[in-house]
Amino acid sequence: MKVGIQTGMNDPKKLAAYCHELNVDQVCLGDAVFTAGDAPTAPGDVEKLMASKAALAEQSVDLSVIYTHAFRHCERNTAAPDWLRQLEGRKDLESVLQMIECVGEASIPAVLFYTYMERPASKADEPDAWKSLMDFYAAVAEGAEKSNVKIATHGHFHPDYLIWNFESIQRLLEDVPNPYNGVTYDAGILALADSDPYSAVAPLSDRIHFAHARDVVGNWEGFEEVFLDEGEIDYPRVLRLVEETGFDGVICPEHLGPAKPGENIEALAVAYLQQHLREP
Repeated sequence: MKVGIQTGMNDPKKLAAYCHELNVDQVCLGDAVFTAGDAPTAPGDVEKLMASKAALAEQSVDLSVIYTHAFRHCERNTAAPDWLRQLEGRKDLESVLQMIECVGEASIPAVLFYTYMERPASKADEPDAWKSLMDFYAAVAEGAEKSNVKIATHGHFHPDYLIWNFESIQRLLEDVPNPYNGVTYDAGILALADSDPYSAVAPLSDRIHFAHARDVVGNWEGFEEVFLDEGEIDYPRVLRLVEETGFDGVICPEHLGPAKPGENIEALAVAYLQQHLREP
């Protein structure tokens, strides 16, 4: 398991310098680095992406994950009947597939997807909404497999959303069994969703494609963000369990609680993770 940072910093020189300052060589970078324009369906510019990756590589930094909110743009359609056969739905799907193709052409191994699809107002409509979302995921996973890009879904932590706790994440993986359809393991998100972050590791082990390090106090009804191992999560235990799965991807700290004046809390979190991953 490699420690990295997640960032929207698109200047390769500044980003590489910051990585060197933190002693990391892995980056999860926002898709704005290669999408053309602000529209949800803006096409990805593979040459721009490859140039950014090459510029980072020259400074010994690996652009190993792209994060995107592209799924969130698509969710306005996913609950509609036969939405994939509707023009707007097809355009949304095509934009996601084109983005994944760009990532694959740049030989970036994983994409972090934030999926925040709200439950329908009526409980009776929930099965159809779930099926529509799974149809979308099946198509995306097929495209990801062709491009050799692993999808790492990051769900919400609130029960108002379809993908939020361990059970819904596990259902996503069962309903779309393509191994390229995977998850972002985040102990903090699981804890907020009242799911056990420790027992979740083994069932998800072969589908963990990315990881976040986050600690919390409380749950979805009310919580506080705190530094790693200062909340309710035993982070040395979490790291040991994830390492035991053989996961060799990237883990990035995030939502680390308030920083003291002049303190780089991200640097402290990186050092914490590196220290505990070196320990036997």
